[in-house]
Amino acid sequence: MDTEDLLKKEGAVVHRVELLDGFDLPDEVNGHWKDQYTKLNIFNLTTYDEILYLDNDVLLLKSLEDIWNSEGSDLPHGIGGVGENSKIYLQNSDLRIPPPERLKAQDKDYLNAGFMLIRPEERLFESLRATKGYDTFYMEQALINQYASWEGNHPWTPLNHLFVSHFPKTSDTQEGYHSLHAKMWKDPVTPAVKRIWEEAVGRMEEYWRWHDEE
Repeated sequence: MDTEDLLKKEGAVVHRVELLDGFDLPDEVNGHWKDQYTKLNIFNLTTYDEILYLDNDVLLLKSLEDIWNSEGSDLPHGIGGVGENSKIYLQNSDLRIPPPERLKAQDKDYLNAGFMLIRPEERLFESLRATKGYDTFYMEQALINQYASWEGNHPWTPLNHLFVSHFPKTSDTQEGYHSLHAKMWKDPVTPAVKRIWEEAVGRMEEYWRWHDEE
């Protein structure tokens, strides 16, 4: 059984999309990331009123259902999320560099495109595809931040920062965060955070072992 059939069997609704090309790429692009711009297709899934997009390295700690009626969920310009940094501290690096501890949530004006609440609309999709003038290092994330800059005409809407921690810390697990966003297998997270991830992976693997035995 291929991945798509397996997802459907588990109840997922699968939408096939075309690869998007014609975008500017970094001088040196990892082959794994070369199709990142295809993520923009979510803005064209207009059969949905709103979509909560999560990268597959987001670990859920509890339900995110509260996000649909949370402050900011009306999305005046179609894009909402949780900032990961301030543009003034942003560095082009394959390493995850956290912002200064003193930086407050309301000052994080750089959106992490791995966790977004969006309102799909064809006009928004086409506007994003036409966006230019961004640093290509972070590809589609940089494009979205260029289009939805807080200094521009259609700023992204900040949501409650407790919906996701983009640089997980041990204290986040006691402070009410709904999810943790990091590549736990390689990012510099604390042993306590990594242990939570390992336990979650263990439960998932156990589920599939049981599933395969049926």
